[in-house]
Amino acid sequence: MNFQKLFTICGILLALTLVVGCDKSNDLPKAPSQVALSATSTLIPSPTLTPVFSPTPTIIPTLPANEADAWLLDLLANNGHCRLPCLWGITPGESTSQNVLTTLVPLTDISTFAVFGPTTYGSVTSFATVSFSHIEGEHALSVGISILGDNDTVSYIGFDVMAGKATSNGIDQVFDWSYFGDRVSYYLLPNILTEYGAPSSVLIFSMAKIPPDWLPLGYFKVILLYPEQGIFIRYDTADVRSVGENVQGCLSNAHVDIVLAVGASQKKYINPLPSEWQDDTPYYLPLEEATSMSVDEFYHTFSQATVECLETPANLWPVAEDDR
Repeated sequence: MNFQKLFTICGILLALTLVVGCDKSNDLPKAPSQVALSATSTLIPSPTLTPVFSPTPTIIPTLPANEADAWLLDLLANNGHCRLPCLWGITPGESTSQNVLTTLVPLTDISTFAVFGPTTYGSVTSFATVSFSHIEGEHALSVGISILGDNDTVSYIGFDVMAGKATSNGIDQVFDWSYFGDRVSYYLLPNILTEYGAPSSVLIFSMAKIPPDWLPLGYFKVILLYPEQGIFIRYDTADVRSVGENVQGCLSNAHVDIVLAVGASQKKYINPLPSEWQDDTPYYLPLEEATSMSVDEFYHTFSQATVECLETPANLWPVAEDDR
């Protein structure tokens, strides 16, 4: 089985192939470990032979795992008290690499992968590539973040969150863990529509029928595009069923993939889609073609948390090869 974003590392690193915050300050408790973020002082002779030193290294303390875990859940619950395209106090077009470090470094004790920059790869400068994990019993909530910048200013944020469950074969993505919806409700469809209004456009992808097990999970997808704000959101779910001649996808616990971008990065996510989301094209269809709904009707319907499922005619969609 091809796990779409298992522990999110593959999806995060893919963002580094793209051409190419709100300032967050927190009173953090002292912790056993600390991370130094600049090199040692370098002596540079001036014309008067007066020694000039580089700034003192900035030390950002890391939180103990239990405190980092609690902070992660708080950030997920309210997006760090800022509005998209700000994520956790980091805003494209405003925040610096130091703002990124100040927000993310304290959480490294619960990271499953973490690389901090700024580091340049060709024409791309990475400020951070990290993934965090929150464990509840046999379930895990996995969060991935990739942040790119230009001239020490954030230009791109990639964010994804998914649920997994330990099995005899490893960890599988799951879409029926009710606590997932509770933990990340800020980013789910009803709240996004309520907070940010009707999107400019909505795109749909599905399969004609429930695919065999060998296909990746999350094969029913809904994409919301807010290009003027630099907000692009994709919901993936495998909570899919056949209803007569229709396919029905239910989004209450859909996994979330968000791109936040400005400037040159933003333009690359407007026409036609973020490049990492084009694996299913040309099969994405506009909402109006895939359903009998307009974007305005979609907004008024799915901003209500009581409506969770979207139907589309099965004959519009591809059939898995094994089912032909």
